[in-house]
Amino acid sequence: MALKPLTIKLPEHFLTVAREVAEAEDTTLSAWAAKAVTEKLLRLAAQAETEWDRAHPEETAAAFAEREAEYEARRQAEDAEDAAAQRHGDAA
Repeated sequence: MALKPLTIKLPEHFLTVAREVAEAEDTTLSAWAAKAVTEKLLRLAAQAETEWDRAHPEETAAAFAEREAEYEARRQAEDAEDAAAQRHGDAA
């Protein structure tokens, strides 16, 4: 992912505190700010997904059921492979 520069303006006190926090976390102000923005965007995305799930319960239930079925199929295939390996003495 290519990083693009961003210029922001903050009240002087916020800038001072942000620099101090970044330094205390042994990182740069730029890295600290990028992490803060990323975390905020991820929280917003999770919130939007939760709201969509609540507004679309049937689709959400179907998606969960599909994922569960895929997981179960993978687990059964792995169990079958393990059992076959044990029968043939391939298991360590």
